[in-house]
Amino acid sequence: MGEPGYFDPEVNSLLAVPLIVRNQVIGLLSLDDTRNSAFADEVRLLTIVAAQAAVAIENAQLYESLQVSYHDLEGAYEALRELDRMKSELVQNISHELRTPLTFVKGYLELLQDGDYGRTERRAEGSPWHRGR
Repeated sequence: MGEPGYFDPEVNSLLAVPLIVRNQVIGLLSLDDTRNSAFADEVRLLTIVAAQAAVAIENAQLYESLQVSYHDLEGAYEALRELDRMKSELVQNISHELRTPLTFVKGYLELLQDGDYGRTERRAEGSPWHRGR
C-alpha cells in the first residue's frame, strides 16, 4: 500500500469520469486496477454509470432540500395559524370591550329621547326645576 494521500504504486490503470449535472461537475467516479489498460472496454459503461449516479445524487440533494423547505413551510403555517387565532381573539375582545360602554350610552340616549333626561322622581323633587307635582 502507498502512503496516505498518494496512489498505490501497484495501480497501473486508472479511469476517472466526472459526475456532471447541468454542466457542473459535482463529483468524480474513479476505478483503478493493477493490470495495464484494464478499462479499455469499460469507458462507455462507466460514462453511463457516472451520468446515472450524477442524476441520483442530484435527486437526493433536491429531495433533502425539499424536506427542509417543507419543514420551514410547515413551521410558517403553524405560526400563521397561531397569529390568526390571536387576531380572532383580539377582535373578539375589542368587540366585547366596545359593546359594554356602548350599551350604557345607548341606554342614556334612550332616556334622553324619552324626555326623562335620566332623572328619577327623587332627583326631580330636589331640583330647582321641580314644578311641585
